[in-house]
Amino acid sequence: MYDRYYQNKKDAAHKLYTEHPVIYSPFFKQSVFLGPEGFKHLCVSATGERSRKEQVQRFELLPLALYILETTTKPPAYRRRFCSMASGTSPSKKTEVVQWWSFVQIFRNERIAVRVVVRKIGKGKLHFWSVMLNTNGMAEAPNLANVATMWG
Repeated sequence: MYDRYYQNKKDAAHKLYTEHPVIYSPFFKQSVFLGPEGFKHLCVSATGERSRKEQVQRFELLPLALYILETTTKPPAYRRRFCSMASGTSPSKKTEVVQWWSFVQIFRNERIAVRVVVRKIGKGKLHFWSVMLNTNGMAEAPNLANVATMWG
């Protein structure tokens, strides 16, 4: 993928992400934080760096993710498990309860469904974790052309 195109998309997404470091969620009735770990997760998965095409798609979906977090009141899918987490600069790991909430919203005009994930580690803060297309059986190609204008 053309590096300049990729960099422009990444820079625009990062600017949007850092302009809104905290979003009040009516579902949680508290703030969800947009920290560096969430933006990094748009670029890198547990198995390594995402393809540039996938990263660009996630950057383009970011305005919809923020909209979903700001407006949704529907109960999400929920998952909880114990995970070994690095603790600061220490090489030892400690076990923490990690919780994920997954919100899906359909945008009919754009013909897409978007999934947003919020994560919480232990007693930490709720934070944005990820955004992706929710493609469960959708056959039509997504229309992302006007997504960037949705969040001013």
